[in-house]
Amino acid sequence: FHVAIALLVASTCNSDSELTQPDVIRATLPGTWALASVVPGSGTMLNLRVTGTTISGDGTYAIEAGQPGTVNVQGHIAGSHVIIDFTRSDGIVAHYDATLKSEDVLRGDLSYNSAPPSVVEFHRVTLTS
Repeated sequence: FHVAIALLVASTCNSDSELTQPDVIRATLPGTWALASVVPGSGTMLNLRVTGTTISGDGTYAIEAGQPGTVNVQGHIAGSHVIIDFTRSDGIVAHYDATLKSEDVLRGDLSYNSAPPSVVEFHRVTLTS
């Protein structure tokens, strides 16, 4: 009986206001996230880990008609924001300043090599406990 209650509580979605709390972000963020891409043949996957307020990880990217590669992820949780910098194997650096919109959606400003940002979403692919 206690296991069923624990599972029910663990599976309950966090409210929008809870998604701004650093402890909730820290517990929600680990896992694999995919950039919601509108360009066929392109995409970015990030495998995120969280220790305290530090975000680390790795991933892969693909570009339309280009060479795919890997990414190295570094970042931190700052209040309600997830700040991620990822460096692609082709040398391009991306900066992402986002917030959790749900347990499975990150939305925020993404810029490459200091270019003007675009609002993009990353969607959860898998959860890491």
